[in-house]
Amino acid sequence: MIRNEYIDYLLAKPCSEDSFPFGPEAHVFKVFNKMFALIGYRNEQLSITLKAAPGDVTFLTEEFTSIERGYHMNKYHCQIKPLLILNSIA
Repeated sequence: MIRNEYIDYLLAKPCSEDSFPFGPEAHVFKVFNKMFALIGYRNEQLSITLKAAPGDVTFLTEEFTSIERGYHMNKYHCQIKPLLILNSIA
């Protein structure tokens, strides 16, 4: 998937809306005013940060090298390197 496909996918979720509260480089997605995803770039690579339960984040970061804890978020978020995670699952 490319950036626009991720955006279309996230906006297709019920009651989803997007905004840029942190500037043009951080595309934020919310449901009922609660953030569930953020698309941006880290080290010039597309990155998606998703909200997840802390236990799931721990499992996912231990299981997949392409998933990291959301260093800039709280313990409920994990950061995914999209191109790498798709290759890991395929």
